[in-house]
Amino acid sequence: MRKLNLDANITKSGSDTKISIRLIGEGLPKEVQDGEIYILLKGYTRFNERSLFDGLMFMFIFVAMKSFYVFEINGSVSRKALRNVQIFQEAWACMLPEEYHICELRPLKIAAPSPLVGIKKDRSVSAFSSGLDATFLAIRQSRSESWSYPLRSCVMVQGFDVHFDNDGDFERLARRVEPFLNSIKLKCYHVKTNIRKYELQDWEHSFAAQLAGVLHLFYHSNTSALIGSAKPYNSLIFPWGSTPATDYLLSGDGLEIIHDGAGFSRTEKAAVVADHQVGLKSIKVCWQGGDQAKNCGKCEKCIRTRLNFKAVGIDDVPCFDNSFEDSMIEKLDVRSYSQLNELETISEYCHRRELKAPWVDLLDEKIRQFSRILSEKDAR
Repeated sequence: MRKLNLDANITKSGSDTKISIRLIGEGLPKEVQDGEIYILLKGYTRFNERSLFDGLMFMFIFVAMKSFYVFEINGSVSRKALRNVQIFQEAWACMLPEEYHICELRPLKIAAPSPLVGIKKDRSVSAFSSGLDATFLAIRQSRSESWSYPLRSCVMVQGFDVHFDNDGDFERLARRVEPFLNSIKLKCYHVKTNIRKYELQDWEHSFAAQLAGVLHLFYHSNTSALIGSAKPYNSLIFPWGSTPATDYLLSGDGLEIIHDGAGFSRTEKAAVVADHQVGLKSIKVCWQGGDQAKNCGKCEKCIRTRLNFKAVGIDDVPCFDNSFEDSMIEKLDVRSYSQLNELETISEYCHRRELKAPWVDLLDEKIRQFSRILSEKDAR
């Protein structure tokens, strides 16, 4: 029976903590089995091993579901995390039975209930990529409403959106968002990991699980961790790596994972961010441009985000260096129903508000065009 074995070693240097991870299993790269995957926590002094293996179990569960039948974990895992990961596996095996199956979890030990539950001060940390979803989350949760989470800090990960060895762009991105985070009084922690280097998991399926694995490392200081929604409840797409149907299952007994913001479309989020001038300058959504610290302004994601803001009355968002032109809509390249759905929600927002403009007509025509193309592709 194919087994995946997970182990980790922790070293500290000053205020930094490095977690070196060994994944041993048939077919895995030698570097992975030799322990060359790492997570580096920069300047976080309250790291506690208590929820380490909860996080690592979630971080690599897709590797186990894809190719192994037993997942051995050489550490303590909380009972809540074990229960949740069972249901999480059932969800993915149901959605993609041709790709994933349920594997048996064998932790070295089931952790006793956390002594900090009920004692820890109620605080939240959020994932922060500097994108529109993350910026919206940070703004709305920092307003201290009676219902809001007590968000006090956020985590930026080098190695997810920005390549793990691109220190220069990550440092410039961190400086870019610093004024915004300071304006809403959020402390920002930086984490560096090379996990994506080895392409062990389908990123579109596993990104929330990998992100939750990082957030669990901040267990000692927080009771909950927030992940910004990508799609609203009325436009959910399955299978997808982050949804309100599965993200909560990435929780352990010491840290609750919260999927936040699914009551809002991306354009409705833009309407909230539009009132925050510092936030408008710091948004970074681009992943195709050569400079990972800024927006190219011309790729599909950049154009789509610009349309989100045009729909709420901002023609030129200061996070883009160039001016918007209607001809950019003609250059849109839509390759999936997920991308098409995002454009449809922008059009729907405009028509509900009876917004009439040449660019809206161009967008509607583009939607019709790509609907035909994708339908024809499905029919082949």
